[in-house]
Amino acid sequence: MRASEPSSTALLIARCLLLAEATPTLRPLLPPHAAEITRQFLTHAPRARLLDFALRHASSRRLLLALEHVVLPGIIRHYLVRKRCIETHVRDFLHQHPDAQVVVLGAGLDTLAWRLAATNAASAFELDRPATQAVTRRTNLSPAPHLIALDLARDCPAAALAKTSGYSPAKPTLFVAEGLLMYFRPGRVGELLAALARAAHDSRLVFTFLERRPNQALGFRGGHCVIDAWLRWRSEPFEWGEDRANLPGFLQDHGWTLSTLTSAPELRERFLSAPERRGQALAEGEAIALARRA
Repeated sequence: MRASEPSSTALLIARCLLLAEATPTLRPLLPPHAAEITRQFLTHAPRARLLDFALRHASSRRLLLALEHVVLPGIIRHYLVRKRCIETHVRDFLHQHPDAQVVVLGAGLDTLAWRLAATNAASAFELDRPATQAVTRRTNLSPAPHLIALDLARDCPAAALAKTSGYSPAKPTLFVAEGLLMYFRPGRVGELLAALARAAHDSRLVFTFLERRPNQALGFRGGHCVIDAWLRWRSEPFEWGEDRANLPGFLQDHGWTLSTLTSAPELRERFLSAPERRGQALAEGEAIALARRA
């Protein structure tokens, strides 16, 4: 990842959300108010002139969706149901713990913490690289979550949170790591999990991870080779994944106990079971886990 630039994948996913807003079959899957906040974020982001032009025109949007079908069918829909599933975990946790705090790690241009802050649903915190966070800092939105600039590839999130006004390790805390851990080497993933286990006394962790398959490259199933080439070009290659059977032990070694594990068939059943959504493409290969501090 290039230190002086915002995350390329964060920018791409943000633009995918705007493409979803303009697509009737995808729009119902968007979290409430996510598109309007994302649009404000992107006004302060580096320009992608061709892509931004395409988002404004119906014929070009159809071309983008056709390209998605070739490169990785259903990846935009996966992003949307992934966010919906994670937000369900967050809302359930806040229902059980009204005084809780939510910490989003490597947030990119995600809107969850901003929407929680706007409704006073929880004390919300975002940790991300300065170059990526600079985009959201320029947005004139209030109230805003607590923004903590750090490099998760080398800095300790527990230490950064301990220095942050408003954060309390005594409060119930939910950590969110969506589309993040796959970009770190296994040793660093373990360090981050162990640090988060020390950051609060009563905590949960919801995160996504790529599922490893025997004799298969790490990544989404059915993805075109251009994906890996683009990620390497942007210095954001996939580094870590885990076999579902080995995940409980890996978590236990770093201070966590697995509570639930959700994969593509379950996401389809939960979010795409309506008659008009059956049969729609949904990318597979990334699972969502919820863990409790051991």
